Amino acid sequence: YQIWKAKYDGFMFLGMGAQIMICIPNRDLYIVCTADTQPCDDWRMKIFEKFYEIIDSDVECGADSLPEDPSAYASLCQYVAGLKLSALKGGGMPEKYCGVSTKTYVLDENPMGISEFSLSFEKTRGVFRYVNEQGEKEIPFGIGYNEFSEFPEDGYFDMEIGVGPEGHRYPIATSAAWQGEDKLVINVQFIGRHLGGDTVEIMLSDGAAHLSMKKSTNCFLDRYSGEANGK
Repeated sequence: YQIWKAKYDGFMFLGMGAQIMICIPNRDLYIVCTADTQPCDDWRMKIFEKFYEIIDSDVECGADSLPEDPSAYASLCQYVAGLKLSALKGGGMPEKYCGVSTKTYVLDENPMGISEFSLSFEKTRGVFRYVNEQGEKEIPFGIGYNEFSEFPEDGYFDMEIGVGPEGHRYPIATSAAWQGEDKLVINVQFIGRHLGGDTVEIMLSDGAAHLSMKKSTNCFLDRYSGEANGK
């Protein structure tokens, strides 16, 4: 195990994406945090800063339990019941794309190994279709909400890293938003045992296209990060 020193003669465990446990023995104090902050490393530091604010404030840490607070508990339950998986928000579907299937864009050689792609749209949803070395793939997405499906890449591991069971695919939630008349951003969130995501940006212009992918995960999605131009 990797056990790291912390401030105030403490120690901590640091996992991927802000899976954190910090213990300060001489204050009889610890914190456990389970979070996926892979898209932005600054979020992990903000968690640390907030924790050390508590320690620096010299809050009394005793052995007695906090008194019950029915009002606060009811408020927490109401908050939790209303939680939803985040989805991209933005402008509505541009009229020229509503109900349209784009032409197929053939890409230059690129790190993703994607040879071509196309988009098709309905009023509030769409499908991103592409071809790589495994063949034809597609990812459905909602405009401003999540469409739930499976990531179409085969060979990713399950319980054992590096061992990909046949037919095993990761569950995803995918939303999209228009950021201008011809720029579409697609957010792919992995919501199963292995957490992470991929941000896809597509620019369409006069028969040309630019495709950008940025992954936020470890151990998989290696071929889904990079940029490509096509026409």
